[in-house]
Amino acid sequence: MTPPPSQPDLRRTVLAAVRAIPPAERAARSRRIAAHLGELLPGLIGGTRDPLVLSFCPMPDEPDLAGPFAAASACGARLAFPRIAEGGAGRMEFFAAGSWQGFLQRRKPAIREPDPAAHPRVDPALAAAVLVPGVAFDPGNGMRLGRGGGFYDRLLAAIEPAVPRIGIAFGAQIVPDLPHRAHDCRVGWIVTEGGIMAA
Repeated sequence: MTPPPSQPDLRRTVLAAVRAIPPAERAARSRRIAAHLGELLPGLIGGTRDPLVLSFCPMPDEPDLAGPFAAASACGARLAFPRIAEGGAGRMEFFAAGSWQGFLQRRKPAIREPDPAAHPRVDPALAAAVLVPGVAFDPGNGMRLGRGGGFYDRLLAAIEPAVPRIGIAFGAQIVPDLPHRAHDCRVGWIVTEGGIMAA
């Protein structure tokens, strides 16, 4: 029997498949992801006063979030984006943004973070929903494979379990029987260009 791929091997395989998608097609798929998210979010956060949605600053190989930002804004939500906390310790701070602007290049050219001088800091514990990035997702059990830093696993572990967790990914990132570890956190929904999957 062939052993299952290791997490590092799986990361390489999935990211290679995503990077092979032409940029124009990735942009088109991102727009479809935004449309599906616009269908899902109101039902999850409807009735919440001024709901706060924690998001992520996409890497170049992740879905573009301009559309999801618009989808969240359309249902009255504020989006907050992470910045790695000064001093490290594997923590993220979140800052609310009033528009899809105001990001700066920091640490590495591929990583965008909000400017703390331009956006108010928010408490992640107040989140009404979390948009979660990942390298791969398993719709069978909601497991997620991240990039190995553990930032979102720590964030999700610190947030109330009832807060909806929504994985945002391309269809090429859906992997059945995803290998996982005990501390890996699950998502309740996965949104791809193909639609919405409850996990």
